[in-house]
This record gives sequence, structure tokens and C-alpha cells, in this order.
Amino acid sequence: MIARAGRCLVCAALALLAACQTDRAAQSAPAKKPPADAAPAQTEAPGTLYEVKAGDTLWGISHAHGIDPEELAEVNGLLDKDQLQVGQLLFIPDDGLGTDGDVPPAPMLQTMPDVPRVGQAPFVWPIDGGVMLMEFSPGHKLRGDGIILAAPQGTEVRAAGRGTVLFAGEEQNALGRLVIIQHEDDLLTIYGHLAAAGVHQGDVVGRGQAIGQVGETGRAESPQLHFQVRKGRTAQDPLAFLPPP
Repeated sequence: MIARAGRCLVCAALALLAACQTDRAAQSAPAKKPPADAAPAQTEAPGTLYEVKAGDTLWGISHAHGIDPEELAEVNGLLDKDQLQVGQLLFIPDDGLGTDGDVPPAPMLQTMPDVPRVGQAPFVWPIDGGVMLMEFSPGHKLRGDGIILAAPQGTEVRAAGRGTVLFAGEEQNALGRLVIIQHEDDLLTIYGHLAAAGVHQGDVVGRGQAIGQVGETGRAESPQLHFQVRKGRTAQDPLAFLPPP
């Protein structure tokens, strides 16, 4: 159950958060691959991963791919738009792609159908327990594009639904170590501030499967999970996709 905390409850919860650091892979459950003879039909990923090169600027990358610089920065959690790092990976949504052919396409991804039963929410909560630090607040910069859940360091983080991992790793941005999962119907879920990620790009994960642990990487000031749901580029209210807390 996820509690909606008032100021006092939040302070109390943060004071109780554990501070132990876990090894990146020691406690992460490995992703399960589907059998070769039962592989579902494949579809293209809803975007590409672009590797920053020497001399690149956010404006130049955005212009080349037909996407607004502010939108590109928001999707990738870039608070300092002038601090791109050579080798850094940027996710560019499919409806922002240009035709210059300079960006290698993302790998073919397996679409895992995840049709809920009647009355069942499409996704499950990514963690058990925790305190709601921030609800969906579009327009409140990056932090408002999802919900923020406080939980002890190392708390297991689970995939909200079945899908394919688009990205898993640590980038020089506000969300720190993160995992991005593609689901059916052009939905993406994003899990930020992880202490460790137990999956890799291209892995197929099941609904509720462990994908990492809660941490305080990026700009987090305490152990917490930043959880987003996006349909293409557009941020959605995660609570509309989750069962009641």
C-alpha cells in the first residue's frame, strides 16, 4: 500500500530510510528470456538511442531530429542543458525522428501483450510500501512528470507491466541510474534514482518482475523511486494506470 503523506509523515518516513549501499548486481533478479520457439511478433522501438559525440549540443541534436530542445531535455532528465557528455545516450521519441540517417535505430523489440482482466489496472505498483512524496504535477519541470515514492535503500523495484527494456544504466542527469521499459500501446514506464539495475537493454521482463533497487542516484536527496508513465512523448498520470493505493 502506498500512503499519501502529509509534511510530518514525510519527514518521519525519510528519517527511517535505511542508508546501506547494495552491490549493483548482487540482489537483482536476472531478466527471463522467452523461449525461442515461442517468440512473439516484433515491432520497432518507439524511438532511438543517440550517442553524444564531441561538439554536439542539445540544440543541434534536437534540430537534426525535429524535436523541441526543451522536450528532449525533459524526456532525458537533463537539468543542465549545456553539460552533455561525450558517449552519453539520449532517448529520442519516434515522432521526433528526422531523416538524416545519422542515428542508428534502436534494436527490434518484442511486444509482450499484457491485457488486464476486467476491472484490473493495467500496471502494478513498482514497489511495496513507501510514502508518496510527490504526485503527478505536469508543468512542474521533470519531477512533476511522474510520482515520487520514498522507500528504504535497496527496496525491490518491479516492472509495472510486461515489456522490453529500452534502456538500463546511469546517465549524467537528474534521474541518475534508471530503467526504461516499452509496453504495448506505445506506453513507456521509467524508473529513476535506482541504486542498482538488474536488467539490460533488450531484456524481456514480466509484470511484477524485479528490475532493480531503490536508491538515491541523480538529484535525489534521499532513497526514492521516480516513476513515470508515458504514451509516446506525453507524460501520463501514473495513478490512472495503477490499482488504488
